[in-house]
Amino acid sequence: MQAQGIDHQPLDATLAPLSTASVTGMLGQGKGTVEVLAGWIGQGGTALETTLAAALQLEGVPYLAMPLVNREKELLGLLLFWFDAVPDAARVSFTKAFSSTAAVTLETRDLIRSQKALFEAFIELIASSIDAKSPYTGGHCHRVPEITKMLAAAAVDSKEGPFASFSLDEGQWEAVHVAAWLHDCGKVTTPEFMVDKATKLETIYDRIHEVRMRFEVLKRDVELTYWRQMAAGGDADFAFVAACNQGGEFMAPERIERLQAIAASCPSILCRSGRASSLFA
Repeated sequence: MQAQGIDHQPLDATLAPLSTASVTGMLGQGKGTVEVLAGWIGQGGTALETTLAAALQLEGVPYLAMPLVNREKELLGLLLFWFDAVPDAARVSFTKAFSSTAAVTLETRDLIRSQKALFEAFIELIASSIDAKSPYTGGHCHRVPEITKMLAAAAVDSKEGPFASFSLDEGQWEAVHVAAWLHDCGKVTTPEFMVDKATKLETIYDRIHEVRMRFEVLKRDVELTYWRQMAAGGDADFAFVAACNQGGEFMAPERIERLQAIAASCPSILCRSGRASSLFA
């Protein structure tokens, strides 16, 4: 809102920003004090009135000033009215009531701005945590919003083609901004081995299965070694059995014991009839 002078014409005045301490000092009030100040704008008045006279180029003009404070009693601004004549009590009461509404409005605006800043920080934190999950895709969530806005701006600026009538209002630009930052938010719960997998079949598993496989290989090697040794010794045993098979009336006891040992050491053999039989049966 632009300031107006006594003649209701806009004032070409540049008001320098003032700190809370300087404003409360000029008002002559402590922190959190809410009182309607009335007086005359002029060079011979208080610090506030002198400052207003220099800034607004006014002299001898009645005014009402109302500090605007929030619920924490922090100064938000100063509501200033000046008049052609000294304001009556009803106008002073209205000014005080109006200042309360103005203070609430300013505080709400600041709260909305703070809430938006918090939301922005939150979505950027999510994007940063996603980028930190993988060294291969790091920075992706920060690059996508910039590229998305560039593409959207190019579409809006297009004067011909399919995007000739395309446009985005402030709310839609905000939606594009948020969507671009959160497009990968699902990766927050995605395991790292899924994000970083190099092939379709790559996964994570319990290595106890590898250990079990190694034991099985060792068992297989032992069995192969055993049966190979059995096979190597089997030729000599067969030669002995073949020699014993020669006709004769007498067989030495040690030969009989060896034949029994060979029979006991060999597994049973499945006959054609389906019945298990020993080696010499």
